[in-house]
Amino acid sequence: MQFKLYFSLFFLVFLDAMSQDLNYIHYTDKDGLPSNEVYGMDIDNDGYIWAITDKGISKFDGSKFTNYTS
Repeated sequence: MQFKLYFSLFFLVFLDAMSQDLNYIHYTDKDGLPSNEVYGMDIDNDGYIWAITDKGISKFDGSKFTNYTS
């Protein structure tokens, strides 16, 4: 009984130690988006990420934004 308790505690502590932090980048209008309000996103067959904002559509190629407005 005592072995199972210690094993369970060790297993829970080990799992917590092996967890990972989320890694993401938060893009804003300072990075090239036309607006901070993004209503939708999609990715096309060429790998570009398209963002629909209240000030136009933006295409992201992985390093820079290209903005399209009417």
